[in-house]
Order: sequence, then C-alpha cells, then structure tokens
Amino acid sequence: EKIVHKMIHSPLTIQSDLQTAVILQLDICSFTKMSQTMGAIDVARMVHKVFSQFDDRVQQLQLFKMDTVGDAYIVTGWLPCEQDWVTAE
Repeated sequence: EKIVHKMIHSPLTIQSDLQTAVILQLDICSFTKMSQTMGAIDVARMVHKVFSQFDDRVQQLQLFKMDTVGDAYIVTGWLPCEQDWVTAE
C-alpha cells in the first residue's frame, strides 16, 4: 500500500526503495505429446520428480515459487543490483 501510494504520487522517487524483480515461467517441452503416450500415474510421477527438483533449487537460491499450473512452473526473485534499471544510463 505504501509503495502504491508512492508510485501514484511521486513515481520518479521510488526506484531507490525497490529492487528489480524477475518472473520466470518454465514449461515441460513436448508435455502434451509425451503425456499422450504415458499412463496418468507415470505423468504425475514425472511432473512431481521434475517440480520437486525445481523446488529444491528454488529454496537453495532463496527464490519464491509462485505457482504450478499443469506443466508450467512459475518462480520469481530479485536481481542483485546496486541500482534499479530505470535509473541506469
């Protein structure tokens, strides 16, 4: 709420308060085609195995898992930068 208020009333002064966020969406390649040739349990096991490995790595890197939707895995994090990209020359 505080950030939204700042963005509305003084958008050019908030960049020093923020870091640059990154959102990444990953999809399993050829998932639809692959899932048509596998049993439902095998598909569920495969997705669970892949997403569990992603979960472990997300925790190690101190990222935030936003959601999983079907075969999509969505994660976010902060870029380690001194200066927000808006203020960069």
